[in-house]
Amino acid sequence: MKSTSKTMAVVALSLLVFPGSGHFVAGRPWRGVIWAGVFGAILVSIILIFGVNLGKVMDGMMSPTGEVPIDARQVVVLAGLGLGSFIVWGLAGLDAWWLARSLPKVSEEGVGMTPAPQAPAPPPPPEF
Repeated sequence: MKSTSKTMAVVALSLLVFPGSGHFVAGRPWRGVIWAGVFGAILVSIILIFGVNLGKVMDGMMSPTGEVPIDARQVVVLAGLGLGSFIVWGLAGLDAWWLARSLPKVSEEGVGMTPAPQAPAPPPPPEF
């Protein structure tokens, strides 16, 4: 029987905390670094693009005409990055689930399972 609690913890960390964080608990830190790095790079680029355009949008809203200068190209880029972040998030969760399924079996006490006791071998037949 696999440890359901550890499987759920690995998947929950990857889906709820940050993509790749569950891989650290599962003992695969480099996979976690890769997933967290990809998701972090997308997140940082979204924040940077949004931050660069925020001043222009605020200035446009404060103008007497109230026109907001919306650049359609940057809206498409932000939408694509947002979609990419959801795809990376989902794939990292799926990878964490797949990794947690392949973890070694653990008993309820948290100690590795011992093999089932086997009956002793029958004695050899008597020789006549």
